[in-house]
Amino acid sequence: MIETSVRVEIDIDSKIKKLGGDELGNFAATTAHRHFYDAMPYDTGAFADSIDYRPWEYEHLVPYANRVYNHNYNFRKDYHPMAMSNYVEGYGVVANPKIAADIQAYIDSRKLGLNE
Repeated sequence: MIETSVRVEIDIDSKIKKLGGDELGNFAATTAHRHFYDAMPYDTGAFADSIDYRPWEYEHLVPYANRVYNHNYNFRKDYHPMAMSNYVEGYGVVANPKIAADIQAYIDSRKLGLNE
C-alpha cells in the first residue's frame, strides 16, 4: 500500500509525554502545526489545512500529501514565500525552539496541574 498522507511527530522527552498526557500532546500537535504553517507549501490551502490532530502528532490528510512533502517542486512563493518540501527538517531550526517554548509556557501556566 502506498502511503499518501504525511504524519509529523513531536519529538519530546517521554517523561514529559507521560506527565502531560493527551492534553499536553494535543496542545503540542496544534502548536507545532501553527509554527510550521509558514513553511508549508500550498496553493489552495488543502495540504496545510486538512489536518488530523492526535496527541504528539498531526497528519496531512490530502491524497497528495506525501508527494508535496517529499518532492522539491517549484512552490509558488507568492502565497508562502518560505514554502519548502520536507518543511519539518528545513524549517525546524526556526520552529522547534518556538514549539518548545510554547509547550514550556503551557506547563508553567499550571493548566495541567503539574506545578502544584
